[in-house]
Amino acid sequence: MKIRTSFIPGFTILYGLSCCLTDSEAQQTVKAAVGQNVTLPCVYNVKENGLLEACWGRGEIPLFKCTNTVIAADGNKVTMRLSDRYQLLSGLDRGNVSLTIINVAK
Repeated sequence: MKIRTSFIPGFTILYGLSCCLTDSEAQQTVKAAVGQNVTLPCVYNVKENGLLEACWGRGEIPLFKCTNTVIAADGNKVTMRLSDRYQLLSGLDRGNVSLTIINVAK
Protein backbone atom coordinates (compact mmCIF):
# COMPACT_ATOMS: atom_id res chain seq x y z
CA MET A 1 0.00 0.00 0.00
CA LYS A 2 1.28 3.46 -0.82
CA ILE A 3 1.00 6.24 1.75
CA ARG A 4 1.24 9.93 0.86
CA THR A 5 2.50 11.97 3.74
CA SER A 6 2.11 15.71 3.95
CA PHE A 7 5.01 16.33 6.30
CA ILE A 8 7.57 18.20 4.23
CA PRO A 9 6.74 19.08 0.64
CA GLY A 10 8.11 16.49 -1.74
CA PHE A 11 8.66 13.62 0.73
CA THR A 12 6.61 10.45 0.42
CA ILE A 13 6.82 6.95 1.73
CA LEU A 14 6.14 3.85 -0.32
CA TYR A 15 5.43 1.11 2.11
CA GLY A 16 4.76 -2.63 2.07
CA LEU A 17 1.47 -4.28 3.00
CA SER A 18 0.37 -2.08 5.87
CA CYS A 19 -0.82 1.44 6.51
CA CYS A 20 1.67 3.27 8.65
CA LEU A 21 -0.59 6.25 9.26
CA THR A 22 -4.21 6.67 10.18
CA ASP A 23 -6.29 9.15 8.18
CA SER A 24 -5.99 11.83 10.86
CA GLU A 25 -2.23 11.34 11.15
CA ALA A 26 -1.85 11.50 7.37
CA GLN A 27 -2.89 15.15 7.54
CA GLN A 28 -0.25 16.00 10.13
CA THR A 29 2.31 18.59 9.11
CA VAL A 30 5.79 18.65 10.60
CA LYS A 31 7.80 21.83 10.18
CA ALA A 32 11.49 22.47 10.67
CA ALA A 33 13.71 25.45 10.09
CA VAL A 34 16.75 25.17 7.85
CA GLY A 35 19.58 23.67 9.87
CA GLN A 36 17.32 21.83 12.33
CA ASN A 37 16.79 18.07 12.51
CA VAL A 38 13.27 16.78 11.92
CA THR A 39 11.57 13.38 12.24
CA LEU A 40 8.69 12.35 9.97
CA PRO A 41 6.76 9.72 11.93
CA CYS A 42 5.72 6.38 10.46
CA VAL A 43 4.90 3.27 12.50
CA TYR A 44 3.20 -0.03 11.62
CA ASN A 45 2.13 -3.08 13.65
CA VAL A 46 4.87 -5.74 13.48
CA LYS A 47 2.72 -8.34 15.31
CA GLU A 48 0.05 -8.16 12.61
CA ASN A 49 2.28 -7.70 9.56
CA GLY A 50 5.73 -9.03 10.40
CA LEU A 51 8.77 -7.00 9.42
CA LEU A 52 8.15 -5.11 6.19
CA GLU A 53 10.31 -3.39 3.62
CA ALA A 54 9.98 0.38 3.54
CA CYS A 55 11.46 3.25 1.60
CA TRP A 56 11.23 7.01 1.72
CA GLY A 57 11.51 8.99 -1.50
CA ARG A 58 11.00 12.44 -2.92
CA GLY A 59 8.16 13.49 -5.20
CA GLU A 60 4.99 11.74 -6.26
CA ILE A 61 4.21 8.19 -5.17
CA PRO A 62 4.98 5.70 -7.94
CA LEU A 63 2.61 2.85 -8.74
CA PHE A 64 4.87 -0.11 -8.03
CA LYS A 65 8.28 0.67 -6.61
CA CYS A 66 10.26 3.41 -4.96
CA THR A 67 11.62 6.20 -7.09
CA ASN A 68 13.85 9.08 -6.06
CA THR A 69 14.61 7.03 -2.94
CA VAL A 70 16.51 8.73 -0.12
CA ILE A 71 16.50 5.72 2.26
CA ALA A 72 15.24 2.13 2.20
CA ALA A 73 15.12 -0.75 4.68
CA ASP A 74 14.40 -4.47 4.46
CA GLY A 75 12.66 -4.67 7.84
CA ASN A 76 15.87 -5.41 9.75
CA LYS A 77 18.39 -2.89 8.48
CA VAL A 78 18.85 0.06 6.17
CA THR A 79 19.71 -1.26 2.71
CA MET A 80 20.14 2.02 0.83
CA ARG A 81 20.84 5.60 1.93
CA LEU A 82 21.35 8.56 -0.39
CA SER A 83 23.11 10.57 2.32
CA ASP A 84 24.04 10.27 6.00
CA ARG A 85 21.51 13.08 6.56
CA TYR A 86 18.69 10.51 6.21
CA GLN A 87 18.31 8.17 9.19
CA LEU A 88 15.87 5.53 10.49
CA LEU A 89 16.71 5.85 14.17
CA SER A 90 13.61 4.72 16.02
CA GLY A 91 13.59 0.91 15.81
CA LEU A 92 12.94 -1.00 12.60
CA ASP A 93 12.40 -4.20 14.62
CA ARG A 94 9.44 -2.49 16.35
CA GLY A 95 7.86 -1.30 13.10
CA ASN A 96 9.09 2.26 13.42
CA VAL A 97 10.29 3.56 10.06
CA SER A 98 10.15 7.23 11.00
CA LEU A 99 12.51 9.25 8.83
CA THR A 100 14.91 11.62 10.58
CA ILE A 101 16.45 14.28 8.37
CA ILE A 102 19.62 15.76 9.83
CA ASN A 103 20.34 19.43 9.16
CA VAL A 104 17.29 20.21 7.02
CA ALA A 105 18.15 22.14 3.86
CA LYS A 106 15.98 24.18 1.54
